This record gives sequence, C-alpha cells and structure tokens, in this order.
Amino acid sequence: MNLLVTGANGFIGYKLCEKVLNTGWHVRGTVRPSTYRNNLPSGVDVVPIEEIGPLTDWSKVMSGVDTVVHLAAQVQVINEIAARSVNVAGTERIARIASDSGVKRFVFLSTVKVNGKGDPIY
Repeated sequence: MNLLVTGANGFIGYKLCEKVLNTGWHVRGTVRPSTYRNNLPSGVDVVPIEEIGPLTDWSKVMSGVDTVVHLAAQVQVINEIAARSVNVAGTERIARIASDSGVKRFVFLSTVKVNGKGDPIY
C-alpha cells in the first residue's frame, strides 16, 4: 500500500510516517523545501512542494497513491488571504486531484487554530 502524507515533517506527520513505515507501507511525504533538513523517518520518499494552493500540481505526487493524509496547513495566520489560499483552496485542490487520480481514501486533519487565535468564550 502507498500512503501520501502532506506536512510529513510536522508534529503529527512525523509520527504517522514512522508508524506506517513500521507496518510495511510505502510512505511518500511532502514538505516545504525550506523546512526539510533530513528530519523525517528513514524510508520516507521525500517530495518537496513549494506552495500549497489552488494551482498546486499534485498529479505526479499522487501517482500510485492509495491513501492521502492531508496535514499541511498555514497555522500561523499573518495574512488571512494567504491562509485561505493554503487551508481552503489548497485543501480543495489536493482532494480533487486525489479523487481524479483514483486515491481510495483521503483523510484530512485540521487544527483548532484554523479559526484564528482569540479569547476563549465561556
């Protein structure tokens, strides 16, 4: 089985890659080139992705993939438009390409910070 993990060098992505590799799956992990410093478990097929957004070409990355776990996101919102490009349009784009490529399962994990940082409401 072949798994694609976006955000493979993140907190959850790293552990997921490690666990899945130990079950015998082939793992392909996407990372931003600026954040990749050999900090992935041994055996992950690393695929640098410059930007995630509405125009990202995922077609080559999806080749042969059975399952996608989409973890990559813009969590530090400096610019709301840029964050929406990654978190909304980018997620929609990868989901559509996964579907078009015959991926059998698409798992999307997000964060509570996707709604911004603010005072809690009690």
